[in-house]
Amino acid sequence: MFRAREIIIALGLGLFTNLSAASAEDSQIPPILPVEAFADPPTFSNVKLSPDGQQIVFFSSQDGRRIAVAQGLDGRNPLLIPPYGEADITRIDWATDDRLLILYSLAIKRRIFGQKLLTESRLASLTRDGSNLEWIVRPQKKKGRGGGGGLTPPFQDGILSILPDDTNHILLALDEDLDGETEIRRIDIRNGRYRDVKGG
Repeated sequence: MFRAREIIIALGLGLFTNLSAASAEDSQIPPILPVEAFADPPTFSNVKLSPDGQQIVFFSSQDGRRIAVAQGLDGRNPLLIPPYGEADITRIDWATDDRLLILYSLAIKRRIFGQKLLTESRLASLTRDGSNLEWIVRPQKKKGRGGGGGLTPPFQDGILSILPDDTNHILLALDEDLDGETEIRRIDIRNGRYRDVKGG
């Protein structure tokens, strides 16, 4: 009986000693991080998972400009998607497991806007292996006789739906005739062919 009491007291003292040592370690002030650690931009952002859950795409940077990177979850088969000339990537989405939608933005002047510098956007699709870049918003179809092309819609960021039951098409809202009214196109992301779903 006396021996059991000694063992319990010894165990209690040992536990108290360990707790005291741990609390002394916890009370030590951690090293101060340099301010540069907070100023550095993240190495990647805006991560998006492919529909099959096996790939990701995200933003990174190279030479001071934003790029996009698509790769497998294990890091295999990376594809670097650079800016296009002076146009910067502002958005990227998976349309399917094999095709990406990329939105580029660029400040340009147009006579129709009085030579003001405006930021316009252009929507493209790209196959996962990096081939077949396709600008998928075509100039508007001229109505009436004569046909021919018109103005390329300047703002192409209004993706309404990446149609889950029709992997070759998306719905895109545009003001293609610049009258302040939105039209809706059903666009084939492989070649840019479209039909108007709703007029302005």
